[in-house]
Amino acid sequence: MGEMLMDLLNNLSVAAFVGAFSAFFLVVLTDWRRRHRKKGLIKRRITTLKEIGIAKRETAHAIIKIIQKNQFDVAPVMKFPVDGLKSLQSDTLDVLSSTEINAIDTLIYWMESIDGLFERARSIAEELAVMVKKDAPLDTRLSKKIEMLTEYNDIIKNINAFENMSILYLRNEPQKILEFQDKNL
Repeated sequence: MGEMLMDLLNNLSVAAFVGAFSAFFLVVLTDWRRRHRKKGLIKRRITTLKEIGIAKRETAHAIIKIIQKNQFDVAPVMKFPVDGLKSLQSDTLDVLSSTEINAIDTLIYWMESIDGLFERARSIAEELAVMVKKDAPLDTRLSKKIEMLTEYNDIIKNINAFENMSILYLRNEPQKILEFQDKNL
């Protein structure tokens, strides 16, 4: 019996099969490991994006102080770099739960919405700059100033919500992001 097994193992076809299967198994194992490593990178990326959000909130507070001094800034604010998160999510769809996928989609939506609010506030500032140059009536400019303040206060509220949702994801509670989203609608 032992001799038959040795003859079978010495067969070139069997050796080729074992070698090919081993190579296939290593490729599958390496791909699985990469996807799970990338899944871990999602949390690192969300941590970075949360920190960017905090910096944007500080920017909004600083702009509010400038507006309250009857000044304004038309400079654009850097957008959230969400493409990296989108790419990581796409690469790990098969190892993420549907809740994690939806939570990441929600975070991306909030970041893009915040960027849209900043863009709208910048547009209002540009309108105000034109009004100042044309010496528009004071009450019209005051109305535009109030509109800008409202916009920046909305930005701060949205960044606070985004930060809270980011923390939930980082705590491995993505389902709470979806619940949080429902509560804010």
